[in-house]
Amino acid sequence: MEAGADRGCRHPAALCTGPGLRQRQLLPVALQTLQGIPPIVFGLCGLLLFVHALQWGVSLLSGALILAMVILPLMIINTIVALQRIDSHQTEAARALGLGELALIRRVWLPQAWPGMMTAWLLAMARALSETAPILFTATVFSGVRWPESIFSPVTTLQTHIFYLAQEGNHPQSVRVAWGSALVLVIMILVFSLLAARLRRLGVRQ
Repeated sequence: MEAGADRGCRHPAALCTGPGLRQRQLLPVALQTLQGIPPIVFGLCGLLLFVHALQWGVSLLSGALILAMVILPLMIINTIVALQRIDSHQTEAARALGLGELALIRRVWLPQAWPGMMTAWLLAMARALSETAPILFTATVFSGVRWPESIFSPVTTLQTHIFYLAQEGNHPQSVRVAWGSALVLVIMILVFSLLAARLRRLGVRQ
């Protein structure tokens, strides 16, 4: 049992899941729970914490932090999966050859795990592009903003731009612009998703 525990700690996924068995069992449950929380709940929490408690206001910084919290569980889960696919025998062989921690990460783990890690990043970007509720509470205004002057300035986004135009249902031009903006958003999400699928197949072949 001691040998098995020592071997588990030497596995690259142990960097993300902690040295203890209990931590490795609880972390996936916690991450899946966080991933299942509705985005509007993150938006309300950001409104209370960043906008009001910290008095950052509706700003680029508040929205960026909330979006980071929304996509972080997805990125961590996919990163752990990518690290778990690395053959532990290669890690043990590299250690036997005298590779240090940094050399092990650079020469053994990253070359094998980078497709899965990039897949996690691309899927997270696609998820961030599809979210409206979190930034609606924390970052965006509907009009009057062209470019933020600082990280504490409000911004306008494609998602809220579509939402605003959709309220102008009586104006055909606004509806057409809303559909065009929605098409651009869908294409961006599709590009990120296709790139992620391509990298995932590349990782499987490796």
